[in-house]
Amino acid sequence: MSNLHEYSRADLAQFFHMPITQAAREIGVCATVLKKMCRKNGIPRWPHRKIKSINKMIDTLHQSLPTSTPEDAVSIRFEIETLEKHKEHIMQHPEISRNFLLKKTRVWERVWGVFFFLVLLKENS
Repeated sequence: MSNLHEYSRADLAQFFHMPITQAAREIGVCATVLKKMCRKNGIPRWPHRKIKSINKMIDTLHQSLPTSTPEDAVSIRFEIETLEKHKEHIMQHPEISRNFLLKKTRVWERVWGVFFFLVLLKENS
């Protein structure tokens, strides 16, 4: 598949978990050609960094599960499930606005900042 017209969004989605240069090598084109293929398929930005960021958040939450209380574990599992769904959505719809993800991330950081503050208060009581 060396022709730009032969790659669909679904074909490109197989490579979203890789950096764009690595994906381009796997496909056998340069990064510039891969970017053109993405734009042709309505993908304005390569979603690897978004996916990597979500995976990092999920890993952090998984690491906090063993030390959390049963009540907190329920919230953490719910957040993990939400992030997994968001990641799947990005894989299917990489044209999602960058600002939307940033807003969601900022809200998530505020929620978890309050959560960790409350945990510290509880431990110091």
